[in-house]
Amino acid sequence: MPVCLVHIDRPAVTQCKTCFRPLCSKCVIRHGRETFCSVQCVDGLMQSSGKIGHHLLHQRQDRQESAQTRAAVLFLVSLIALLFVLLVL
Repeated sequence: MPVCLVHIDRPAVTQCKTCFRPLCSKCVIRHGRETFCSVQCVDGLMQSSGKIGHHLLHQRQDRQESAQTRAAVLFLVSLIALLFVLLVL
């Protein structure tokens, strides 16, 4: 059974969500449902979550811009085809 890295005489009851260090009940810092070993690990997870959220927002915006571009190109191709048909007839 793993032991706490700080209190080697105590068994680990969980591990840090960020760095995976084994923790005893005395060392656990709770943030929501997650357990951490330090405030730095809590902050690290919050920062990485923010970056992920920011990245996902940009992906969504890129997809919307791509869809708008495809729609504009399709409209132009349809318009050119219509003009071609009208000129040929």
